[in-house]
Amino acid sequence: MDYNRDSSNASNTQVLVVVPDFEKVLSNYGVKASSLYLDSKFAKECLIKGRKSYMLTNGQSQFWNCKIRWTGRSSYKRYLTYGWKKFCKENGLVVGDRIRFVVENEEKSVIHILKN
Repeated sequence: MDYNRDSSNASNTQVLVVVPDFEKVLSNYGVKASSLYLDSKFAKECLIKGRKSYMLTNGQSQFWNCKIRWTGRSSYKRYLTYGWKKFCKENGLVVGDRIRFVVENEEKSVIHILKN
């Protein structure tokens, strides 16, 4: 058996490196409210501190504008605000849904929210 690959015809593709993500099970408040608390480790490692405008995507090339509210000068407490409720409604998110938040290294202004 020949296990050598002929790479001369292969296209030059790059695999996107993804920074740490986090999962959340949606509560009644998380679905009905106009804001959603984000994990502090995720915010510290994945989001640009102080940036308020982000885009949410559902992984199907659809995008929603959103705002993030940062609290405190040195803390990483943050909430998805403007745009979160609309994202939930238009993606049919309900109580008990498990969602995963991912931010790609190349697109730090886009938060991917994937329903598991």
